Amino acid sequence: MGRASGILLWWVAATVLWLLVGGVYATEELVAGLAAGLAVALGVDVLRSLGLSESTPRSGLLREAKAVPVKVVTELRDLAAAAVRRNGGAYRSVPFPGRAADARSSSGRAFVVAVGTLSPKSIPIDVDGEARTVLVHDVRPERPSQEPL
Repeated sequence: MGRASGILLWWVAATVLWLLVGGVYATEELVAGLAAGLAVALGVDVLRSLGLSESTPRSGLLREAKAVPVKVVTELRDLAAAAVRRNGGAYRSVPFPGRAADARSSSGRAFVVAVGTLSPKSIPIDVDGEARTVLVHDVRPERPSQEPL
């Protein structure tokens, strides 16, 4: 795929996504969607030209992420209990499988943090690749959340 066709494909995809998510099909929304889509397309092109889009997370992460929807539903109960007690939570360090400093490992860490933020009860704050840990804020630390992936 050529550079121009890649930009065009990303522009169309991002514009369509803008319109689908917005749900409003007025002229102003179309113009805003076209502008946002162009910004996305040009951003992707810049990332490609810098060589930052070549990495993908390891395939096993997607299999491990299938438990996330169940985790979200079950942790809503813990979040409600913490809200009633006005518990501020606590930070804790969670072991994280070792990752190298290469681009593929970096994308894997980013994927884990992004998916980990879906949990209503615990949120990953930082991934320390050298120490192989994830700093997590847990609303109810006496009942630890499942580990992020």
